[in-house]
Amino acid sequence: MVSVLGSSTEKTYPHKYLATLLNQIVEETEAQLLFNYIPNQLEDAQQIFRYCKSKTQEHIFLNVFGKSLREFMGLTSQCDALFGNEGGAVNMAKALDVPSFAIFSPAVNKEDWSLFESEENVAVHLKDFQPDLFPEESKSTLKKRSAELYLEFTPEFISEKLSTFLKILPKEKKPEGKTT
Repeated sequence: MVSVLGSSTEKTYPHKYLATLLNQIVEETEAQLLFNYIPNQLEDAQQIFRYCKSKTQEHIFLNVFGKSLREFMGLTSQCDALFGNEGGAVNMAKALDVPSFAIFSPAVNKEDWSLFESEENVAVHLKDFQPDLFPEESKSTLKKRSAELYLEFTPEFISEKLSTFLKILPKEKKPEGKTT
């Protein structure tokens, strides 16, 4: 499951950067990707889809998404992991014991919201890599600087941690009741 967009622009990792990381996921795992978004975010979800390599696009099921919280939870419970923008979807995946990899907005204090970090629940924030970009500023000032700071948070910062996370995921799901 891909939490492809945040709840606002300030909480959404840049589209081209996210596409780069989705390309990495497909290159390393051949995973099928479901985009989680709400109907009024369709245009942005389609834009991210278009930024992905054609091979990655073949692995994305853009029109398979939960139309309600119940449907989202049902779909997510069947996924090997949830990856993407930090928010409610990440917290729900954790509640379902679905491994998660969350990208935090520069305007959000990771220490306040990143609960239960582990090998299976990874969270990244630009401050982890470039703390000097975060002088003591108010949340409102960081929110105003979010777009500028997100541009500094390139996929290269995230790539290695993402690779490590992908290695802990199951390689293949075997149908229940069947043995090989």
